[in-house]
Formats: sequence, C-alpha cells, structure tokens
Amino acid sequence: MVLVISILAMVAVPAWQYARQRTQERACEANRTKMNDAKAQWMAATGAVPADEPTMADLVPTYIKEIPRCPRNGTYTIGNGNTRVSCSVHGQ
Repeated sequence: MVLVISILAMVAVPAWQYARQRTQERACEANRTKMNDAKAQWMAATGAVPADEPTMADLVPTYIKEIPRCPRNGTYTIGNGNTRVSCSVHGQ
C-alpha cells in the first residue's frame, strides 16, 4: 500500500509542478501582451515616437485597469516603442 502511494506521488508531483509552472508562464505572457497593447495605444493617443518610453503611470489606469503582477514576482520592463515588454523571470 505504501509502495503504491509512493509511486503515485512520484508521478503526480512533477506533473503538478509542471502544470503550475506553465500556468504561471501563461499568466505572465498575458500580462506582457496587455502591457504591449497598452503601450501601443498610448503611443497612438499621444503621438509618441518609437524612441519614447512610457511609464507605468502613463498606462494605468487609462490603458490598463491596474498594474499587472508577475505570478513569480518578476519585474516588468516596459521599454520604448521598439521593444516588447519583458519580465525578469519569464523574459519576453
């Protein structure tokens, strides 16, 4: 009985960890997409050039309802109009 439970745990725990990791990556990706869209809207509305870099205060709450948070506590870098928003944990 103990052996069966141990084997089940050996299979289930890594699968659960992988599923959790993928869910966090997808949530972070969704946040980055929202921020990229908000940055594009900000650039169009303000007439900004690609070299201009918005701050989070420029984007929230006008283009995004609230400041996005990475599920793994990463830090988002908005960058200028030529770059995509990146996360210190999940990258671009």
